[in-house]
Amino acid sequence: MNTPHDTPADDSPDRRLDAALDAIRRTPFPAEALQRVTSGARRLAAESIAPAKGIRPSDRPAMPWPRRALALTAGLLALFIAALFVPGIVAQRRAAAAFAEVVERAKAATSVRFTSRQRFGPGPVMKARQWVEGKRARFEMVNVPLVMVFDLDQGEQLLLDTANKYFERSHTKEISMAVGDPVEQLARAAERDVEPVTGEPDSFRGKWVSVLGMADIPDMTVVVDHDSRLPTRIVISDTDPKHPFEVILDDFHWNEPVDATRLSLDPPEGYEAREGLLSLGSVTVAPMPPILDGRVIHDRVPAAVFWSADGTRLTTLVRDPEKTDTSAHEPNMLRQWNLATGELRWSENVAGAGHAAMTGDGRFLADVVGYEVQLRGAESGAIERTWTTGERLGPLAFSPDGATLAAGIMEWGPYGGRGGKMAGGIEWWDVATGKLVRSIALDLPTTHLAWSPDGRFLAASSNDGPVGLVDAESGQVVRELPGRGPLAFSSDGAWLACVAPSAPDHPGIGRVTLHPLTSTDTEPRSLATAAGRSASTLLDLTFSDDDAVLVAADWNGDVTLLEVDGGRVVHTLRDHGDGFLGTDPVPGVHVVTPSADGQTLATGGEDGTVRLWSPGQGGGAVRREDR
Repeated sequence: MNTPHDTPADDSPDRRLDAALDAIRRTPFPAEALQRVTSGARRLAAESIAPAKGIRPSDRPAMPWPRRALALTAGLLALFIAALFVPGIVAQRRAAAAFAEVVERAKAATSVRFTSRQRFGPGPVMKARQWVEGKRARFEMVNVPLVMVFDLDQGEQLLLDTANKYFERSHTKEISMAVGDPVEQLARAAERDVEPVTGEPDSFRGKWVSVLGMADIPDMTVVVDHDSRLPTRIVISDTDPKHPFEVILDDFHWNEPVDATRLSLDPPEGYEAREGLLSLGSVTVAPMPPILDGRVIHDRVPAAVFWSADGTRLTTLVRDPEKTDTSAHEPNMLRQWNLATGELRWSENVAGAGHAAMTGDGRFLADVVGYEVQLRGAESGAIERTWTTGERLGPLAFSPDGATLAAGIMEWGPYGGRGGKMAGGIEWWDVATGKLVRSIALDLPTTHLAWSPDGRFLAASSNDGPVGLVDAESGQVVRELPGRGPLAFSSDGAWLACVAPSAPDHPGIGRVTLHPLTSTDTEPRSLATAAGRSASTLLDLTFSDDDAVLVAADWNGDVTLLEVDGGRVVHTLRDHGDGFLGTDPVPGVHVVTPSADGQTLATGGEDGTVRLWSPGQGGGAVRREDR
């Protein structure tokens, strides 16, 4: 018979404890945590159920079973919570010790070679190869002829322009810290707490570390090799939209001999000393000028490029590459560069605006965001006037006198248009008042516009043609020409260039048609881009200053210079495709724009660069800009 202090054999404390532990075991937690829970729970059960030391069972006050069950449950819960949180503390201490070992191994290394990719705010993505041995470091820019050699202790630097064979000595210790020794960066990070990366046994994360000459960086991740315990990748980043940046150090090779000449602070033979090669000053991160070896450097695709009237500034409308996933798109930007100093003068967000225009005197810029036309001062980029349109507008073009802004209407089928069909047209806006002067309708979306030099006509076309020659005063289409956009008038108004029409017996791809406008006796001319390359869709056209040469840019990444009289290929520029966005199998040159004096040609491509050429120098050699 059971007494009040007895429990049935099949409901003993041990049986209930085993049942509770078995339930926990069936929950998917780490084995180590379960072991701690099991052993701790048994100790708790022994203390709460068994007689206290020195007290006989008959003398010990009895605990009613409900209270004993509650105590057991509470003990199990407390131990279970400890099993979850204590390992995190232990793991963090272990991570700190393991990271300290990584730092010590890195310090013991004789040398390291690695690659780096750096991006600071809206500036360029800077790619480089780096070597460090002892207290010497070498920094080689990729695709840009710039090399920097540092003495990391003294801050002495040797700067080399490898394209023009110039060198400059300087002393800026902050710059040495910024691009120098990753081992020192790791050591500084180790001074703060690091933690393991969940699910990545060979990765560590540090918060609010100080590296690259900057303090309190929000995030730094280090991946190490499992066997050597040396870093293989370091990512340093800050996603704050006010000053975002990311630095990636990758492809580490430790303890390889380094050629002593790579780390010498003596200039190579044949180099000429030059002051002001790069204005690094005392900043903590070296700013890169936008022109090096003819490249106006930035990290996004130019959709439009405009010269200032005096040729000292270049304004670009930039967007993401076409291969960018739609979920990762960033707003389009208008940016202006000072070509003499390399300064980014201003940068303005223009949302999804894909077209822009500048007046011939360089005073105003125009863009369209949604249904709002924005007129900006080109000197500052600031909006001076806006007005609203009832149509979706595409290409923009200022009249030669700058008084009128023409805009092409683009409606694409079921997403808009008249009656759910594709529709196009042209609107004329008075720049001084923002008032609509006139509007005409065309059957297809207007994708390209160009004013004649005298302002009498507008040429308008769709992607598929035809080309309409429109009287700017009346809005009447006076001629319809075979062909399609892009469009370009010669400076004397005698010729209108467009892409040749496509037909089964005369494929227009890669070919240009020149339509005579001032002579009824002259036949249209047909020009073909360079042989030896596959024909490609033409993306932009322009005439040289003397109208003797037509420049055609295509999706292959070629820029072809063609004689207007005879069609001979003068030169083909094929340097796009190795820009900061990496080599693209379809690099595409979207825009070709000559400077006002006709001496320099700017080309912008899908590779994320704008390049400057002097077509008259050696048949298209890159113009070497003084820095």
